Amino acid sequence: MTRKVFGPASHKQRLVLQDNKTDVILVGGGAGGGKSAICLMKNLDAIHDPNFRCTILRRTYPELSRAGGLIDESKKVYTEFNAIYKAQAKKWVFPSGAEVNFAAIATDDDLGGWQGSQLTRVLIDEAGDKWQENQVLFLLSRMRTADSSIHPQLIMTANPDANSFLKKWVDYCLDENGVPKEGTENIIRWFVVLESVVHWADTPQELYENYGKDRGLINTYGLSAEEVKKIDPKLLFIPKSFRFIPTNVFDNPYLLPPKNNSYLANLLAQPRVNQLKYLHG
Repeated sequence: MTRKVFGPASHKQRLVLQDNKTDVILVGGGAGGGKSAICLMKNLDAIHDPNFRCTILRRTYPELSRAGGLIDESKKVYTEFNAIYKAQAKKWVFPSGAEVNFAAIATDDDLGGWQGSQLTRVLIDEAGDKWQENQVLFLLSRMRTADSSIHPQLIMTANPDANSFLKKWVDYCLDENGVPKEGTENIIRWFVVLESVVHWADTPQELYENYGKDRGLINTYGLSAEEVKKIDPKLLFIPKSFRFIPTNVFDNPYLLPPKNNSYLANLLAQPRVNQLKYLHG
């Protein structure tokens, strides 16, 4: 019996799969880039770890469970690795004990149920769909390694939405038309949250000089675990890394001719505004 092989179909998809260090990754932009599928595949790097816990989120359960939704798509991937899907709990359990579960957060009221959670990876699908910055930052606080060997990561997918908080997060890389500039995927930015405000800089040192030094905080970037242990936790200045990997249909050969002769044509038939949004991201 021939075994399926899962892997990236483009350079940008490969970047998503290979980045196991950046704290927060945003994948998306245009339509058809395969962002949801590649994020499902990303969990394959951790299914050997019995302590790995991933939660995949949408605003509502129907968005997850509808035909062609993420639960449906996950069956095409995870069954190939002998995972068992527990429908009532809405989660996959792998032979090692690693788990990937599905959940919904519609409003701030739903966040209370996540107190005490210990998650290795969080995937927010369609994070531009009315998700709020405070909700994403709260989930970031639930990221803990516990006994897992996997670096905690929060990964978001999104289509362009000028009204989303994510617009502020990616302004640094957009041209005059709101399209990501070439090479954006190679840039790592850094942020810290102080008094509920997200502050940004191009390097951890710049971030510390601008927002931590005058507060008497100690920059932990570059310090060893043993060095950090010696510092009063109240004085720690801990920058987080962020990477935007824009994708579009040109990063997904399965939706391009000759494999698919209609999808690209449909995008090209759109007015200029929709082309900028869905074709170029």
